[in-house]
Amino acid sequence: MKRLINLAMANPDSRFWYKQQATALRKFCKAQNWDYNTFVDVLAITSPRVQLLKNFKFACNYMRGEKFYTNPLPLVFASLKHYEATGKIRGSKVSRFAAALKGNKTVVVLDIYMSKILRVDYKQMYLVHNYAKLEKKIVKLAEMLKWTPAETQAALWCNFLLANNRQIYAYSNLI
Repeated sequence: MKRLINLAMANPDSRFWYKQQATALRKFCKAQNWDYNTFVDVLAITSPRVQLLKNFKFACNYMRGEKFYTNPLPLVFASLKHYEATGKIRGSKVSRFAAALKGNKTVVVLDIYMSKILRVDYKQMYLVHNYAKLEKKIVKLAEMLKWTPAETQAALWCNFLLANNRQIYAYSNLI
């Protein structure tokens, strides 16, 4: 746990990543005359295994009724059709990502970077019992830091990227 605390505390302001992105995305949606919740849902659905810029472009293309300029994963098309039919998002990572961008501070988004941070095989992470165990670990860490689970996960994610000389991805940089 000490390693995770140190990583989270490396840049404590990074815990506000979701809040900062939500602010920027709300302004963007208002300027586009798009419903924020719908855009965030589509953004989350189109996010698996794609860089942030492509993800943002996929979501914008969808909202404009345009074709995708490159093909996302086949599961994205199936997920979009499901969303169109039901208004619901499928998938652990995707649904939690949308919830975090909508202000839910209790969710923990686990993606490929979080699997590296938690030192868990990415494919094993998504097994239900593993996912729940890893979420509990982040919640416990959040309690120790006196942050929310979403803030804790965001801090870990951002600081991991920085520690590995990677750019912190931000929608706010694209708008």
